[in-house]
Amino acid sequence: LRDKIEEYFGAGAKWVWVVRLKGERCVEVYSAPGVFTTRSGMDPIEAQGVLALPVPAAALYDRSVALDVSLRNLLRRAGYRDIDEIRQEGVAQGRAMQLRATIVDLCELLEIAIDPTRRARIADADVDALEALYAEIKRARRWPDDG
Repeated sequence: LRDKIEEYFGAGAKWVWVVRLKGERCVEVYSAPGVFTTRSGMDPIEAQGVLALPVPAAALYDRSVALDVSLRNLLRRAGYRDIDEIRQEGVAQGRAMQLRATIVDLCELLEIAIDPTRRARIADADVDALEALYAEIKRARRWPDDG
């Protein structure tokens, strides 16, 4: 193992990680031949220029931790903080879809024509604007800008 570690550093590796699976599971993080720190559990492993984010040592020997880390990294890459943020976005999108359908149904019930301009307004509005539009149509029983 020592020879292999030296071979990796000789080939230009900046770090060598040795994952110990027998006994207490851990990762030896070598920064040079014979120079290492031991990481285990949720201890972070960092490698500037190699890893964008620290990885918990357990991700290298525990499948469930590896899957959690992979999911978290994919979410961050897509611009999300966590899975709850995606859930909230989904709830908001569902609410917007529901409001759009309700507004169209209300307009049909009140015999309010939905021309392409109005359809675009409904399609482009966020939840707050849709709720306000729905409340106004319900209250006035007409499209808001119909005078």
